[in-house]
Amino acid sequence: MEDWVWLQFNLVRETVRSEDSPTESFGLEELRATISDIGQRHFSPGSENAGGYGTFFFLQILAGMFEQAVSFLYQHNYTAAVHFAIALDYYGLLRVADWTSSGSEICRHCPP
Repeated sequence: MEDWVWLQFNLVRETVRSEDSPTESFGLEELRATISDIGQRHFSPGSENAGGYGTFFFLQILAGMFEQAVSFLYQHNYTAAVHFAIALDYYGLLRVADWTSSGSEICRHCPP
């Protein structure tokens, strides 16, 4: 897995889209879409790899998908998710929702 991740991040190039042909451009957005697709196929609750949630969380963090990573981790280990959210917010990496305007969306994954 580490070799695949290393290769994907080495292939990412942020260039001017008008200069490259569409088949040759592989930017951060394409990498994030690939990681999201992997998560849906291999780390969803019904899949056989659903227990390896740390790997998918690691991929999301590396790709800068901080909000999605915390949301995903919260479904499996809410204590770790809260601690990661606090650390990411402290360093300005997490966009925290305004509780007055977001309504019940904050507690979407809260246990009953």
